[in-house]
Amino acid sequence: MSTTPSNFRVTIEEWVNPQGAHCDLLRNTWARIGINIGDVCLTEFYDTEAKSVRKATYGPAYPLAHWLALHWWSLANEVERPSKTILERHNIKAAREGFALPDVTLYPQGDHIKASWKPFAPKSMNGRFITEAGNTTLPMREFKKAAREFIEKTIRRLEDTNVKESPLHSVWNETLNSEKDPGERDFCVIAGKLGLDPYETQEWQVQQITESYEILPEELRSEFFHAAQPNRLLETAKKLALIIQGIDNKTWHKPQLPEFTLSPNMPPWASGYSIAQTVKVSGETVPITLKTADLGSLSGLACFDTSNKGITLFAPTTKTTATQEFLKARATCEYYTQTAPFALLTQAKTPRQATNRAFAAELLAPARTIREKFEQGFTSEEIADELGVSISTIQYQQENQLV
Repeated sequence: MSTTPSNFRVTIEEWVNPQGAHCDLLRNTWARIGINIGDVCLTEFYDTEAKSVRKATYGPAYPLAHWLALHWWSLANEVERPSKTILERHNIKAAREGFALPDVTLYPQGDHIKASWKPFAPKSMNGRFITEAGNTTLPMREFKKAAREFIEKTIRRLEDTNVKESPLHSVWNETLNSEKDPGERDFCVIAGKLGLDPYETQEWQVQQITESYEILPEELRSEFFHAAQPNRLLETAKKLALIIQGIDNKTWHKPQLPEFTLSPNMPPWASGYSIAQTVKVSGETVPITLKTADLGSLSGLACFDTSNKGITLFAPTTKTTATQEFLKARATCEYYTQTAPFALLTQAKTPRQATNRAFAAELLAPARTIREKFEQGFTSEEIADELGVSISTIQYQQENQLV
């Protein structure tokens, strides 16, 4: 189930008797809590003992409020990417602390945030959250407003019950102070992109962030911090800077492409598809020279020579030809859409990376061709083999182009 963009609400419907909770932070914030996105209730819970359904969960508000405050900068800035610990910062279940919360994952997408949910049966509870699996996007400002209101209502409850200090008080005060200071805010945004707690970063981490920011061109910084490994940050930044220094981009200019129209509300995959259609109609091809480079967790650095119509793609050694061709196609998208003589290709799911992945999928495995092959009885594996792409590219087209 995919819903249209709508508002996000985390509501404390009533404060209730904790029935013997031992900690003040838990006992004083025990409540009936509802989480909703538009008309979808994410806290719809089937109680197997009572054999009834309720629209809210019972438990302390404190753990969820603290989790939202603690991961404020990551929730707003760290996009989905390969990471073993990322769900600790982006899935509400991580705030459970033994209590019942639904399986809801939140990832930023530019000015919006994507919410995905699915049924979930907490092991410690007699019942399960039963809301049908789905996803939607909503404005980031609406999410932040709802989260802020929930955090501050929980803090007021603590203070009304004579709890004037807590870890929640501390981290939320730090967050509010950082939002008022432009320099601090910029650092917190970068730390958030990397999945780091800006208030717990060690001196060496601060130094690596600062130096990497200074040596990289402005055009690469955002995508770099979204995708680079925190423990190899400066090492990777230096490699990128060295490559760029060796590229002659004095004659670079934005290449001309037959006109295409992109709606500001168009999702990234649709933008990539539209650009690919335009490039195919133009009949242009751009030669690509592939050079091996260890870029850590980054997929590649594309450097453009528009005077001679060429791309030099620096990338780690790939395992398959299909992977290599897909990366080249992504670089071609950046050649036509970038406003600088170089661009990063990464595994992070930023709008820009989503656009170049969609472009590559449509360029190498056109949705129309896949549709025709399916009608002729070909399997996904056979189509992938014939087109010289990975099976995941066929699956991607099926999901996004409704093949």
